[in-house]
Amino acid sequence: MTVAMRKASGRVWARTLVAAFSALFTFTCVFWIAFAQPWVARALSERTGFAVTIGRLYPAFGARGLVLVVRDVVVAGRAPFESEPLAFCDRIEIKPGRPLGVDVSGLDLRILVARSADNVRGVRRGKGASRVGSGGGVDLKVHSGRVSALVQLPGGQRLAARVTQLQVQRNASGSKASLGGLSLDLAAKLSARLQNAVIEITSNHDVLVQGQELAVTLPGGAPLLAGVAIEASASARGWTASAHTPGAKGAFAAQAAFTPEGLTAQLDFHDLPLAGFAPLFDVMGVALQRASATANASVAWTPGSTELAWQIEAQVGQVALHHPALDKEPWRAQAARGKAQGRFDWREGRLTLADANVVPLGLPIKIEGWTTVWGEKRGELSLLTADGGWDCARMPARFAPSVQGALWGIELGGRLEARVDLAFSADDWDKLALNIRVPRKCTVKKEAAVLASDLPTLVAATGQLTDRPALPVSPASADFTPLAKMPPHLLAAFMTAEDAGFFSHQGFEPENIRKALVYDLERGRMARGASTITQQVAKNLFLSHDRTLARKLTETVLTWRVDSLVPKRRVLELYLNLVELGPGIRGVGAAARAYFGKEPEALTPLEAAHLASLPPNPRGFARRFREGSVDDGWLARLYDLVGIMGRRGQLSAAQVSAARGSRLRLRKI
Repeated sequence: MTVAMRKASGRVWARTLVAAFSALFTFTCVFWIAFAQPWVARALSERTGFAVTIGRLYPAFGARGLVLVVRDVVVAGRAPFESEPLAFCDRIEIKPGRPLGVDVSGLDLRILVARSADNVRGVRRGKGASRVGSGGGVDLKVHSGRVSALVQLPGGQRLAARVTQLQVQRNASGSKASLGGLSLDLAAKLSARLQNAVIEITSNHDVLVQGQELAVTLPGGAPLLAGVAIEASASARGWTASAHTPGAKGAFAAQAAFTPEGLTAQLDFHDLPLAGFAPLFDVMGVALQRASATANASVAWTPGSTELAWQIEAQVGQVALHHPALDKEPWRAQAARGKAQGRFDWREGRLTLADANVVPLGLPIKIEGWTTVWGEKRGELSLLTADGGWDCARMPARFAPSVQGALWGIELGGRLEARVDLAFSADDWDKLALNIRVPRKCTVKKEAAVLASDLPTLVAATGQLTDRPALPVSPASADFTPLAKMPPHLLAAFMTAEDAGFFSHQGFEPENIRKALVYDLERGRMARGASTITQQVAKNLFLSHDRTLARKLTETVLTWRVDSLVPKRRVLELYLNLVELGPGIRGVGAAARAYFGKEPEALTPLEAAHLASLPPNPRGFARRFREGSVDDGWLARLYDLVGIMGRRGQLSAAQVSAARGSRLRLRKI
């Protein structure tokens, strides 16, 4: 055979061999793509209970011999989330043997939970509604993974969770998962971070959880809790959980247990800084940057009951109050303490207070009764001074600086006892029941300086006020109108409109308070006051018109003193000369001249009713009548007031008829 023939024969064999290998490779690829790859995907789906698709599949040699490598795995969620992937996986190595070895790398698990379904179990229709593959006979290892979860909570809120580092080992003896960088965010209102956690599940399904460095934070604030260690376990008999921080200052400890005997929970913390709550309470006018709290609380439940028995004892210090409705100046370094116990029925949403005592501003208050905490608001509550009443001699020192300044010089004695009973139901606020009793009052050893210096003028209508000489409180002022020069129907109009029980109460009218409370509750805001004529005199004489609790507290003390020291008719005379009835218009004398061009004694019943209807909004009403015209709506209001005066015997039938048959003529303001 010649050399040429041998070369030709070699080329033929080479082409034949290449063709054979090409055919074998093509067959192998077709086999893997057409048969092996779908079979593996189907096997994984059967093992896991989820629809699994794979991108590539090929054999490889590893430390234990031949392994099957699966790449680019996608696991679909359960209906109704089947269009959203539950998990992505970069690489899975399947190692033959008993048990089957599965190593997972690059896992990205994405969990979605709605109110009635999730992408792990699907639509929840009860126990056993959907089954996740058991995965039995498999040694599973997840070398690197991450998890994200989005949970739709009742009320539309969302809880987002994330794990940045996940490792899992699972075999016949149980499972163990290590989580790093666990974070929870609740509707951008609360976040929690757990640096490291370990979850172990034994073959008999007992669960043990341990975690370190838990921190809980509100957005924009310091951590509520930091450096907390957690531990929990669960078995067929129930579960237990605990959390604690090391150290004495700011120590925190919580325990809970659920067994066939029931549920118990305990919470204790000591000198816990409250700065982390500051963003939540700042909008309420409560500053907690320097505050700390100590508390002990417990909850217990027994099977078959719908009630939780609870108790709490707590104290908080270094709180600053700075709400504009409280005072113009902040109340610094405030403290409070209290303890309570009772029951909570979660079926009815009913909270019962069996023994509750709170001590705000050093003044002990006892609270009894019950109220609903959700649904239709109903309840019966009693608030009363505790510990045999309050020591009056110490009360002024408990007041805020602004109140102390306004009442400078007052010295009290004795004890104060009071009780307020309240019964309410949101389906009919008009039926709200309010009962206020004050069986014991303070005695006064020395009057407040602001009242003592002007008391002779206030009682006898002589001279002028020391610091406010322009106020028309006596004939020394040209704008003063004596009560004797006012027609009876003028007095009756103001008392009917402002304070019908003026001559019978002691400066305060509980029925006015009840009506104002009903009005405010129906509107869900503070919209109406309940001041008597005596309260308005105290305010107009001594205080600003600020709508603050501090001013109201000062007004309450001064009203009590004015009612005790100044005769009723003199108080009424002061009121009618001090009441604001328009911009720059103070007292009925100036108002009669401004609105009608006449003196008060010449006012008709309808004109008196007009003046008596102005105090709720004198400046606004003055703008309404600045052109001298009166609309039918305002006239109807005046006719109603005249009718009430007639029914009470303050006007004769002829006077009522004449008033209702006339029109009001005003001057231009």
